[in-house]
Amino acid sequence: MEKEEFENLVAQAAQELPQKILNKLQNVIIAVQDIPDDYQLHQGGYTKSQFLLGLYEGVPLLHRDYYNRVLPDKITLFQKNIESFVNNDPQAVKKVIKNTLWHEIGHHFGFTDKELNKPSM
Repeated sequence: MEKEEFENLVAQAAQELPQKILNKLQNVIIAVQDIPDDYQLHQGGYTKSQFLLGLYEGVPLLHRDYYNRVLPDKITLFQKNIESFVNNDPQAVKKVIKNTLWHEIGHHFGFTDKELNKPSM
């Protein structure tokens, strides 16, 4: 899939978020990158063998005290990893983009991977 098409799917997924969520995503950028770089892997405590679909970089809302004049938090979706994860199935790519975006937004709100990966009851 061309990068522009993937970026459009990410933008569409972001636009479909509930307004309550969008209102709380101030000073957050959503980016697309092919794969995580060494710095992102290192900062997140990941290895190259781990298959990251997305990454949240920033200070979660729950951990903010005085938070002013800072760079935006960043949510990155990794296009090549997502496409590979679903064998380039276009419909599955859309679904994984949406799920990954929600997962990374969960980190923005302060949820851990363990909390986000709990099966729903």
